[in-house]
Amino acid sequence: TTLRDANRILVFDQGKLIEQGSHAELMEQDGHYARLVQIQMQLSSDSPTDHVAPRLTATNNNGTICSEEDSTSEQQVVSDEPNWFDPRSTKFSTDGFNGLSVQGGDGPVYRGVFAVRLFPATEPDGFISLRTWDLDGHDQEIGIIRHLRELTETDQALIRDALDRRYLLRSIVGFDEIRLEYGHLMIDLRTLDGPRSIILRWDRSQVHDFGNHGKILIDVNDDRYVLSDINRLRTRERELFQRHIYW
Repeated sequence: TTLRDANRILVFDQGKLIEQGSHAELMEQDGHYARLVQIQMQLSSDSPTDHVAPRLTATNNNGTICSEEDSTSEQQVVSDEPNWFDPRSTKFSTDGFNGLSVQGGDGPVYRGVFAVRLFPATEPDGFISLRTWDLDGHDQEIGIIRHLRELTETDQALIRDALDRRYLLRSIVGFDEIRLEYGHLMIDLRTLDGPRSIILRWDRSQVHDFGNHGKILIDVNDDRYVLSDINRLRTRERELFQRHIYW
């Protein structure tokens, strides 16, 4: 109700403003906001349902794309409906890099998959979005798990491990070695939990600011490592870090 009555809604994704407008305008756009509304409507059967206007396209006899009103030929409905994973046919496993591999039915096998809670406060075990990275370095959703209880205990454990990796921040205390290979940073670092070796895509999107002088590093498994203050590093380690991560 609050969102419906709002004059303007701002939609952010990973810190970027991607949509804005009233509730009705955003539903008409059939974008990120409309998709989240569709999912949230399933949380309560008492909630009034919003319908996203389907995008209809049609091709006439000349092969020209025309509007719904101008065409009497067969229409193709393009939908932004989420891809819900069927727990009976979806296969989950771990890959060689301690990541998650997912195959839905007879579909392709996705590797390096990470899990995101769409409603972490109200539905921590429900509506789990599984995503992977495309060639441009953007995360791409491959499907959604309605609820963890629908999965076997083994599969639940795999998904929970993936969630724990995403929502756990490991504190960095120093760097032993950083080298660039094939567009990736091979990093040997020290954390409060001991030494670790991680692989980081050498891309600005994988390093985020943390406070005034800190950074958060996101490795290829979507694990997160926080460096609270660059200035607290030893001189050699700080220079090593800033030689490769200078933005």
